Amino acid sequence: MERIRIFDAELKMMEILWKNEPMSTGELSKMCAEQLNWNKSTTYTVIRRLVDRGVLNKNRTILTSRLSKKMVQFTESEEHIEKMYGGSLKKFFETYLKHADLRDEEIKLLRDILEEKQVC
Repeated sequence: MERIRIFDAELKMMEILWKNEPMSTGELSKMCAEQLNWNKSTTYTVIRRLVDRGVLNKNRTILTSRLSKKMVQFTESEEHIEKMYGGSLKKFFETYLKHADLRDEEIKLLRDILEEKQVC
């Protein structure tokens, strides 16, 4: 799958859409005005860019995302790990886990994920 970059301003709008989709362009414009202090033309410009890049589907005035939030998070994480750690998950985890203040529930979740990966 081709990597599609979502820029910070676009991501703010996508957060609103993911929580409320499907939604009309008018509804999204109104919510962007309320939550992001955007004017109508800014919202419609961002919508057009995302439609043109294949991030959004637009059927008349109804918008839906072609990318899940989880997929965008994964892609952004991969890019960060590539940029900061040369693509090494080992280096990322060593750095992060040595300095992170993890709660017991987070440690349990990490163990569960690792055990699940080991079984497969």
